[in-house]
Amino acid sequence: MANGGVDYRDGVLFCAQGDFDTPGGLVYMEAKSPYKATKLLDNFHGCLFNSPNDVVVHSNGSVWFTDPVYGYEQGFKLEPKLPSQVYCYAFTVSSISGSQSLTAKRVFAMADTGIPDDIKCDTTGNVYSGCGDSISVWSAGGVLIGKIRIPGGVVNFCFGRRGEFFLLNETKF
Repeated sequence: MANGGVDYRDGVLFCAQGDFDTPGGLVYMEAKSPYKATKLLDNFHGCLFNSPNDVVVHSNGSVWFTDPVYGYEQGFKLEPKLPSQVYCYAFTVSSISGSQSLTAKRVFAMADTGIPDDIKCDTTGNVYSGCGDSISVWSAGGVLIGKIRIPGGVVNFCFGRRGEFFLLNETKF
């Protein structure tokens, strides 16, 4: 149940949504054969993530990802234990009891409307995520600085070369 991914170090960091039997989380996959995959994170302080969906790595090395409740809504995950959130890890990969783990965890921001879907960072460190009726914009410190209201909401988007947005929702683009 892989979803959003991004180039990361010498491989790919992607979101695994999980299912009834396998927790979702962030997975690092090496880019060279045999393409070893290692789950780096599957919970927030002991609570399993909902359905990690999109991930981006900022130029400062911090990792940002969304965790909506899509798996529950679509019938392949149990009822969520966490709200839909955006997480940030300015993290360290540590070896704990023989397993790779992320340390220095914290919640970055919570969506006040809808479910965060897709995530991007701009050149000044602001973070954007499609949330219900808008694209929410947070400062690098997690303070909501504005919303770009979009009729029908936004599920995926990207920045254009000249600073424009390309936006997609469930029924139009």
